Amino acid sequence: SFMPYFRDAEMPVVIDPKTKTVLGRCPKYRRCIEPKEERWLTYGCLIQGAKGILHWNYGSGINPAPNWFSKTATVIRAGMGGALHHRPHGYEIPADQAAELKRVWDEIGRINVELRAIGPLVAVSDVSRLARVASVTPQRAPNGEPAAEAAALVSGVDSIVLIVLNHNLKHNWKADADRGIESYELVDAIAELRLPAWIEGRQAFRVRHTGADTLSPRREGRRLLFEFPQLEVNEVVVVTDRGGLMESMRATISTLSARLAPALK
Repeated sequence: SFMPYFRDAEMPVVIDPKTKTVLGRCPKYRRCIEPKEERWLTYGCLIQGAKGILHWNYGSGINPAPNWFSKTATVIRAGMGGALHHRPHGYEIPADQAAELKRVWDEIGRINVELRAIGPLVAVSDVSRLARVASVTPQRAPNGEPAAEAAALVSGVDSIVLIVLNHNLKHNWKADADRGIESYELVDAIAELRLPAWIEGRQAFRVRHTGADTLSPRREGRRLLFEFPQLEVNEVVVVTDRGGLMESMRATISTLSARLAPALK
């Protein structure tokens, strides 16, 4: 197998097939990707031009050694919901590992609600240089790069999806790391959006998995300034001239959130 294998929304559960017992984690402690990292990765891809995000399930198959995770241990490759709420192959997934899987897959569900709402705009969008971070505190992330980034996805002739992302993250992506996020501090960011000549920006609203709410950015000529104090991971804002767009997204979010709610309990 290839190494290093990066952390993702799955993890190995070591078993002994002869005694049918669960032995826990791999000798090299491998934790699941964390919810904030999953969100950061998703929106980091969108600001680079991705048109959609696919999450797939490896199931909960038994992998004899050697395998992706260990050269010596037999493991259940536990991912997605396959290892939750039942006993794959008759094995009980340890509660701490099941909790890690559930946390990240719950967050994937929330992210997917947002993506379904903005998806029609993103699918026909182009990443532009119309957005920038006008100011951010602190200015630098632990790796020395800017602590926040903004991108404007221009969609058709009437809408823009503005994504603002907190990069103030210190992490270790390698699969055999015994830790994930070391720190992820909040930032205070102001994002500037320059409106192209064909868009007036009649309405601006924020999109979250909980709904869509109207924003009132400061307008300076053809520039809109959005303030995001205590930015945790990301913000998604739609600026549009299209009537009824916010109401349509609210309906999508409401329908999908209702379907997601039982799984989040």
